[in-house]
Parts: sequence; structure tokens; C-alpha cells
Amino acid sequence: MKTTKTVAWVVALGALGSLFLSCSQTPAACQVGAAGADGYATKFTVMGAVPACAMMPGFSVLQMGDIIGMQTYHPATAGAEGSTTYNIHITTLALQSDTLGMEAEAYEAYTPPGYTPPNLQTPAQVTAAAGQHLYSAAQFTDEDPGPNFQCPVTNSSWQPAMQSFTAVAAEPAGPMDMPPALPALPADAWEYQWSNMQVYVTAADQGVQFASDLTLTETLGGTSCAVPYHVVGLWPAVSCSRQITDGSFVPDLDMCNPCAEPDLGRATGSGISPDAQTACVQLFSMTDPRGPYFCVLAGESDPPVLNPHPPTCEGNIVSLGSGTGGAPGTGMGGAPGTGGAPGTGGAGTGGGESGDAGDGG
Repeated sequence: MKTTKTVAWVVALGALGSLFLSCSQTPAACQVGAAGADGYATKFTVMGAVPACAMMPGFSVLQMGDIIGMQTYHPATAGAEGSTTYNIHITTLALQSDTLGMEAEAYEAYTPPGYTPPNLQTPAQVTAAAGQHLYSAAQFTDEDPGPNFQCPVTNSSWQPAMQSFTAVAAEPAGPMDMPPALPALPADAWEYQWSNMQVYVTAADQGVQFASDLTLTETLGGTSCAVPYHVVGLWPAVSCSRQITDGSFVPDLDMCNPCAEPDLGRATGSGISPDAQTACVQLFSMTDPRGPYFCVLAGESDPPVLNPHPPTCEGNIVSLGSGTGGAPGTGMGGAPGTGGAPGTGGAGTGGGESGDAGDGG
């Protein structure tokens, strides 16, 4: 049972000496980084050629990445005498795009709104919006990780996120620009179809890395455009956008640092697992309110993307690979080094990649 495994894990963590004598980690149940705490910084890579429709005016289906919020829960079942129980052996996964959530907020701001949240919909709106929701949902194939500590999600269980927004007219600004003027927005619709998802889960890294395929479809002006992506995510989502004197942003890999650096004004570390090998890359436009650059998994490999020489925090000092193989904002990784030895900017040591190109619930 999952409860028994959890208790065993806690006991094992309390007995640190026995952990160091063990050759393997205590198993952890399939899980994800909770959206209530943060989302996943997710890098999108187009599979194949970019469709011509994605370059048409008005379309925003071609994306560099997103913040994906995830949450797991156990389905409710009817118990004896009308009671409700929860099947702990079945884990349902719900996830939502931050970008889609931001679009919903934008359309909701109009009068009348182009989007109404489900809890505020009239009966007629509920009927009209049947089958639409901002989130996607599926089930883990098993309650425990399989080979290579991967937790696969059953493809046939996916419910895609499907949401349409009605066109809204421009609205003038209020007194002293409060509220600000709003531009006209066209009717727009989205579908997020996920597949082949796997979440990496160990006792040390509890669902903080995932990989998946995603077909993202936007319908604008009666024309639909679908772009297939391969996506890789890292939890928590940490911005590595540093604002400079002219107001613009540059990538700063040190903001991905798992260790505190009080001398630089960072009282705590990034929250990213020191086991993860990271890079600072651009996920959003330079004017996006979330900032353009985020800490993501380095390289092009699927999880686990692990640092062979995890940084160690000693007081206020962090031991990191110096890196020589890239522009500022490239991979973070191994033990100190400057040349071609481990710990430099080479493959598997944190060389990573240069910056190349919303939390849901």
C-alpha cells in the first residue's frame, strides 16, 4: 500500500546513516511537483517542419515554452452507507498551461466578457460550454515508478484541454487610465492534446522532471493550425531573467543556483534540485510579464537530466562548473574546472545551451 511505502520512506530519511550504507533509494510513489507551490518551466521543441499556418498573422500557436501547473488526486468512489472513499491505487493527473490561463484572464476582463469561469457561468453558458475546460487530465499507468524510475501516463486516458473565447470589442480607458484601455480581441480557440508523458520519480527527485509530446491547436478566424511539440519540464519554475540598467533583460544562469548566495542578495537557493543539470533559456517574449528567461533542463535529452557532480553548498559558497562552452546563460553543472576536464562547459557537465529561443491548476 502507498501509506506503508510513505511511512517506510520517512523512517529511512530519519535514519541517515542507513541511507549512506544503502545501494539504492527507497521507492517513492508516482507524483508531480504540486501546482499549489509552483509550475514546471517547460521547453517546447517543434517536431518536424514548422507548419506554414503557424506563421500566419494573428496566430500564436508557435511557442518557445510555457509554465505548466500539475496536480495529482485520487478519484472519489462511493463507500458504504453513502460515504465517499478515495482509491489510493489510482492517481489522476491534472495539468494546465499558464499561457492559456493568461488568455482566459484577458478575455474575462471585458464587458461582456469573452470568457466566463465555470463557477460564474449561467445555466445557458454551462450548456454552451459543455466539454470545454482549461485543464487536461489523465491517469498514471501504475501507482509506482517503472523501469528507470519513470512514471508513464496512459495515453488512452487523456482528456485534452479545449477552450474557446468569443470576440470582444475594444474598450476605452477609464479616468486616469484606470482601468486601462483594452484592444479588440478576435474569437480564438485552443486544444492541448498530450501524449507519451513520463514523469521521473525517485525519493530524492519526486516528480520534478517530465517529458511528453504535445499537439497544440489554435483555431482563429475559422482556420485551425496544429503544431506538434516535444516538451521537457523542470519543477519549480524559476526565472533567470536579470534586468539591466536600460530596462531590458539578460539571462543569468546563477539565478538557477540551488544554493543561497547572501552576498548577491539571494537569501535562499532557487529551489531547484541540485541533482538537475540546468540551463537558462528564453521561453517567452522579451515583453512578457513573466520575464523571458527561465531555468530548464540542459541539453536535448529527456529526463532524467542529472548532474554527475551536483553542486554542494558550503556555508555561503557554492561549488559550480565554471563552463567555457557557451554564451552567458548556458548550462550549470559540475565541479570547478576551466578546461576540458569534467565541470567545464562540455557535454554532461553543464555546458548546456544558449538561450535559443503562466501556474495552472
